Amino acid sequence: MSDAVDDANATQAYFDELQISKVRQAAKRLDAVATGYCLLCDREIEKSGQRWCNAECRDDWEKLKKRGLL
Repeated sequence: MSDAVDDANATQAYFDELQISKVRQAAKRLDAVATGYCLLCDREIEKSGQRWCNAECRDDWEKLKKRGLL
């Protein structure tokens, strides 16, 4: 039978794992450096600091990165 301390520890562990997951996802995106060209289709990007030309290229790039194809 769990008590309030056990419940609090379980809740804290859940939120810790959630935060770790968010940090890992952000870290995966950090290895993509803005070059002035879309990192997926090589289209020139006029906006400084932008890594992809649109959301579709970004999403596709992330899928390929997760699969280890980039």
